[in-house]
Amino acid sequence: MAVRTYDQPTVSSNLAGEDLRTWANAVTLIRTVVGLVLFSIAAIEQSLIWNLAGLAVYWSLDVLDGRLARSLHQETRFGAQFDILSDRFLVAFFYLNYQVLHPELTIAIAAFLLEFMILDHYLSIQF
Repeated sequence: MAVRTYDQPTVSSNLAGEDLRTWANAVTLIRTVVGLVLFSIAAIEQSLIWNLAGLAVYWSLDVLDGRLARSLHQETRFGAQFDILSDRFLVAFFYLNYQVLHPELTIAIAAFLLEFMILDHYLSIQF
């Protein structure tokens, strides 16, 4: 029976020695700032369109930062944590805005956020 071997993970295990100046981290930072601006406008205006624009920026740049990290071999523990925290923050902002627009969904949104912000976050950082 042949033993199958796998490459070691490309994520650096030494957080102190990581270079934080990566394209992926730059995209995560841009995603976080632009998302916050769009979700803030959505909250002030109580606008579904601005809220969906924030979600579109979040999703598209989330995909891009992951692809950049892998394709440029810039995966870092810091970048992974930064990405996860940005995800939680932006998704929470989206759903809190959505709850204001659709208060009848409060229980479902609260249940989702509880699972996503606590359980899924805990599981996501177990690397």
